[in-house]
Amino acid sequence: MSAQVVPSRRAGAAVSRALRLLLAAVVWLAPGGAAAKEAPSIDTALLARIEAYLDGLTSLQARFVQLSEEDGRAGGTLYIRRPGRLRVDYDPPVPIQLYADGYWLVHVDNELEQANYIPLDRIPAGLLLRERISFGEEAAVRRLLRDGAQVHLDLVHRDSPDAGRLRLVFDAEPLRLRAWRVVDAQGGDTAVILVSPTFNAPIAPELFRFDRERFSPPRVDD
Repeated sequence: MSAQVVPSRRAGAAVSRALRLLLAAVVWLAPGGAAAKEAPSIDTALLARIEAYLDGLTSLQARFVQLSEEDGRAGGTLYIRRPGRLRVDYDPPVPIQLYADGYWLVHVDNELEQANYIPLDRIPAGLLLRERISFGEEAAVRRLLRDGAQVHLDLVHRDSPDAGRLRLVFDAEPLRLRAWRVVDAQGGDTAVILVSPTFNAPIAPELFRFDRERFSPPRVDD
């Protein structure tokens, strides 16, 4: 039974391939590189609606299906309580859980009885975990498209546009988050589809606690 700190530049190696892009969608992309250019033409009114909608979300609970060409299909349950709280339980046989407690992002491997701790202050907080959601601070909009009953919003990190792309998919009327899709720098493509999501319902704080006696957090020197 062990715990260790994982620096942000090694965070991808700390999680299994099947988890990496779900984590990327929540944790966001590491900064660095050339500045991103804004999309030439954006429906600013629709973008403002999306920003206000996401900023107004206090919680999210959903089953999810994760799909990728490389890793196939996985499923599980996702819980978010803003700001800063996350829990992801993958269905068996995947023995992985993810937690965010406002300070650490914790990757728990129940089969290996190991936990990796990633300091959140070393990783830009994800759009869905921030206390305040504002696209202008970290994200650059590459495309905003309304396609029938759905709205697609493509984002890149403002300081690292070549690191990957995040697409958020919404129902148009009423506006509701339905899915996200992540394309990494190597072209790996993974979609996460929310199934019967519940928004803004109370989630007990205890749900975001994990066994710290079993997986003691690492010592942090002042």
